[in-house]
Amino acid sequence: MTAVDVTQDGVVDLAYAIDILGNIFRVDFNTTNYVPKGQKIADLVEEGKNRRFYNAINVAYSFNGVRPVFHLNVGSGFRAHPLDLDAADLFYSVKDIHVFEPLPTDFTAIKASDLQDKSTPNDTANDKGWFFSLDFSDKGEKVLSKATTRGGYVFFTSYVPPQDQVESCSPPLGTSFVYAVNLNNGDGLQTDRHITIQATGIAP
Repeated sequence: MTAVDVTQDGVVDLAYAIDILGNIFRVDFNTTNYVPKGQKIADLVEEGKNRRFYNAINVAYSFNGVRPVFHLNVGSGFRAHPLDLDAADLFYSVKDIHVFEPLPTDFTAIKASDLQDKSTPNDTANDKGWFFSLDFSDKGEKVLSKATTRGGYVFFTSYVPPQDQVESCSPPLGTSFVYAVNLNNGDGLQTDRHITIQATGIAP
């Protein structure tokens, strides 16, 4: 779980959690009796897709126009089977506009289909959030670590397993990348969203 102190008074006000299939939950804490109220805020599960989520949510605070918003950033990747080539993994940023109040009781969870597809850069906006395909998702690229946000950009590492997986006494190494993408729209800090890490294998 990722805990958030909205009022910056040293007390946790809410928390986010994601299960392995991609359901994101928000838990609000009543500050008088600390009775938690949990609710699903997003459902990233897509039928027929074999995506897995092992990393905690990265929560970043910004403004959508003049309205404060939490960005819930997370990438998919089958950490238990890093050599898997079939999942076609993605990176997501879901927007939670209910920063200073609990989710409405009639809130409908945000679906993956509600998010803007930024796999190809475009100028269209979406108040629900965005996602994009990893640059080598067709080669088994996956996110195996938690994202972090600094200066309006989301940073995370990914791993591409070797394509020719043969039996060997030495471990397969593969290639890792560092991504830097704009928090608001998923565009790259540079022309490409990623740079290659010189060391081989899964990035620490």
